[in-house]
Amino acid sequence: MSDAAFQSVTDAAGVKVGAALSGFGAVLAWDAPVAILGVPVAVLLAALTGALLGIIYGEPLKTRRFAIGAVVVNTFIAAVAAAIAPHIPLFGWLKSAPMGAVALVLAFAARWAIPILVEHAPATIRAGLAKLGVKLPEPKGDAS
Repeated sequence: MSDAAFQSVTDAAGVKVGAALSGFGAVLAWDAPVAILGVPVAVLLAALTGALLGIIYGEPLKTRRFAIGAVVVNTFIAAVAAAIAPHIPLFGWLKSAPMGAVALVLAFAARWAIPILVEHAPATIRAGLAKLGVKLPEPKGDAS
């Protein structure tokens, strides 16, 4: 294959990949008039994409039902967090970011963050309440 032919093939492939990425970027930036519970459909689709990528990229989950549940929960949490986060103090910088891109990243990261939070939250909350003088009964049995 000559250099000119190779260059034309790589240029054509680059145009197709660029068009696909441009289309995906347009979906992330799309401000759909349709919203579900105040969250635009494009944001939900981006969160779903991030959750699916997290499930595909990560280690396999125990069962198919658990994987589907994780996708649904990660999508919901990421979409709500992307809608709420720009209004939280110190997260105002997210107002300039496309909400869909934020939801995609949050849903992808939720695949690993949620299990860590579930594991460590009870002990952290118990320690914080103990500092405030609130005494809670000890948990019965092992949580694992």
